[in-house]
Amino acid sequence: NLMKGKSILLGLPEKLTKYWSMILTVLGANLLDLDELGHGETPHVDALLVDRMSMPPNETAVPEEVARIMKRFPNIRQVDLSWVVQCIVQNESLGFTEFLIGSSKRTYETRELFALKKASSRFDVGDYVELSRGGVGRIKSVFQRKGSKKQLKIRMHDVQGQELRDGGSTPLVVDEKALSQQIVVLSSKEYSTIFKGYGEESSSRIFRLRTHKC
Repeated sequence: NLMKGKSILLGLPEKLTKYWSMILTVLGANLLDLDELGHGETPHVDALLVDRMSMPPNETAVPEEVARIMKRFPNIRQVDLSWVVQCIVQNESLGFTEFLIGSSKRTYETRELFALKKASSRFDVGDYVELSRGGVGRIKSVFQRKGSKKQLKIRMHDVQGQELRDGGSTPLVVDEKALSQQIVVLSSKEYSTIFKGYGEESSSRIFRLRTHKC
């Protein structure tokens, strides 16, 4: 289990809490409930999991659910959801350092990110996306050069109907404006089983992934 031995508090809205609780439980994490902790208790907590995109400077104020936990545990380590996503993508139990919120005051010529927010949507490294100019690919990295906008490296895929093929092309570098929407990518087995459960309105966003040697 990737999260075995990790004690986590969730500072997320109720809907997201239910979703991420299921994922973290499957991964073996020990989820703590603030309401069930006695006021005299000082339990070991590895991290407070939050959505960086809902925190300052992306938003004007700290979310209520985060502020409530911080009042009780003012020195708790705040970790972005990207930590969970990248543990899954890399199939490895990663450290917290690269995913901490507001932990570093260092300046960088190029800053590596793991997610960005466009409008109300969150895009993570590893997501499959459709670009506004056309084309489908997978986000390989997100970065920001000093004084510049956020940029992404996208590994483009060949599209044949609802089938994606990894052509092994050099990643395309685009800015965040180039992102249109996320898409659902399934294995051949999942596609034949799950695709029929989606309505026609969603069918253009569901693809089957097939790989081949170049």
